[in-house]
Amino acid sequence: AVHAVMAQDVCSSHSDWVTRREARDIHGHVVEVLDVIPFNGTFVRQYFYETFCSPPNSAQQQNMADGNSA
Repeated sequence: AVHAVMAQDVCSSHSDWVTRREARDIHGHVVEVLDVIPFNGTFVRQYFYETFCSPPNSAQQQNMADGNSA
């Protein structure tokens, strides 16, 4: 029998657009990120959409300390 596996978050999270000076390419190498790139006669700013773990609030911390899921 095949069982579906549900993906679960490892933390509460939030996402936002950020700028970066460095990033990793598809081979894992650190590369410099240009602030702006020329495109069709104009300049375009580069942004990355990233997801971050949110700091747990006090209720979540207490639930975790008590062994309950948040």
